[in-house]
Amino acid sequence: MFLNDPTLRDIWVAALTHTGAQAAAHFHMGKTRFKKMCKKRGLATWPHRKLCSFGHLLLSPALNLTEKAFIKDLVIRAPSGGLDLDVDNLKRVQDLKLRVYKSTAKNSKIRFSF
Repeated sequence: MFLNDPTLRDIWVAALTHTGAQAAAHFHMGKTRFKKMCKKRGLATWPHRKLCSFGHLLLSPALNLTEKAFIKDLVIRAPSGGLDLDVDNLKRVQDLKLRVYKSTAKNSKIRFSF
């Protein structure tokens, strides 16, 4: 693999840890060229933030193992089909995010005693 000609898998691995600008620098190319190359390989938008969101779900104690396995499956099969979810999966992910948000918000409320 040449650094200036990464495969989709190489790009996907970089998306786990880098923002778009960091990944472009990692592959020794400018941001514009990197974006064009990603689009040519089928990656329309940079998935770093969405992957971080899924990582937050995986670390949450509010989800059980089957729900975490569902999230892992979405991320694992993502390089071939992207992170564009169908309606059912999108609704399920939104419900999981809402439940995690409510559980963390409930635990972080400040209680005053007078």
